[in-house]
Amino acid sequence: MDLSSFTPDQLDAILDSPAAPNPSGVPDLTEPPNKNAQGLAVADLCLSLASLGFLIRMYSKIFCAKRVRTEDFLGAIAFGTYIATAVVIITFATSDLGLWVHIWDLDVRGVRSFINHTFLFITLYSLTMIFAKAAILIEWIHVFVPLPNRNAFLWICCVIIAVNTMIYIAGIIATQLACIPRKKNWFPLLSGTCIDRKPLDECVVVINLTFDILILFLPQRVIWKLNLKGTRRAGISIIFSVGLLACACAAGRVYSTFTLDYHGADTLMWGLAEATCVFLVFCIPGFPKAFGGAKGPLARLAVSLRSWTRLSPRSPPGSNDGGASNRSEGSPKSVYERIDERSEIPLRDLEVGNVPSQTHAADSQGKIIRTTEFSTAESISSRIDSDDLSPHQHPWLPAD
Repeated sequence: MDLSSFTPDQLDAILDSPAAPNPSGVPDLTEPPNKNAQGLAVADLCLSLASLGFLIRMYSKIFCAKRVRTEDFLGAIAFGTYIATAVVIITFATSDLGLWVHIWDLDVRGVRSFINHTFLFITLYSLTMIFAKAAILIEWIHVFVPLPNRNAFLWICCVIIAVNTMIYIAGIIATQLACIPRKKNWFPLLSGTCIDRKPLDECVVVINLTFDILILFLPQRVIWKLNLKGTRRAGISIIFSVGLLACACAAGRVYSTFTLDYHGADTLMWGLAEATCVFLVFCIPGFPKAFGGAKGPLARLAVSLRSWTRLSPRSPPGSNDGGASNRSEGSPKSVYERIDERSEIPLRDLEVGNVPSQTHAADSQGKIIRTTEFSTAESISSRIDSDDLSPHQHPWLPAD
């Protein structure tokens, strides 16, 4: 159908007509029944939790750890796209579109706006999941894979990052190009072609749930093999188990996608909740350092796992380390040096010095009173087996 054949009045009449026939026969296009209040409350709660988590993590990284890494920049990008995702939901709830509104209570013009906002939500949600999950896995690589090791944990994380990115990019492209021309998405009578997006959507949500479950259990195997006390392992395991909430939300999104009804609001809300939980998975491991300093379980784990990259000076037993007043003005602040985890510490060969010998010389008559002999044996090894040093350098790693 060529829209140019319609007059402006005819086109307005079509756009103002109900998008679908009402079973009761009387559409309500002015104030349709909705659940905007519930949706707005959920969106505000999710946005508040994610914002609080992000601020605490940034405080932990900038002011406590004083180190910002690649995953923190990716997390910042994910936080920006997450905020935009939540704003789309808030726009639904505060505009004429509404949440949980029957399609027969919307006119064609409203359906067009609904589809545009839904496509925008899908794009922003996908970008959030790309950057957030990449940030989570890159941080776990830094925590659980001491350089220069290249083990299965690292390669699994890399594969998940790559496949997750490709899946969501494919979903974005398929969503934006589902109908050609794009207007056919909300005006089916228009000439053009469309693909059936439902199989693609179902495939994406199932793969997304699979990855969420895999990300949940991926660090648990490493945590429970650490050479730590059971209580400490349990505490660290709980911190890394926040992903259970993300898996539950992802399962809800799978169910709502397979049982998609007239409004699609369930899928949108489950998606926002899942994105919030994934973002909290990224943020919560930074909480112990922000609140408990070196006393938090994760902080102690981080100190142990990174002891070869960042050393902190310790006061000798019985000394008073009450503040800077106990230090002399001319003394250096620290005898330790910060090194990068990728740097190498050169080992020098030992130099053999001359051992001074003493002889008790002769008496006044030229006789030797005593003679002392010293016998020394030296053995210098130019190569040190790294396997012998590993237990001493990384005592937290599981024993073979």
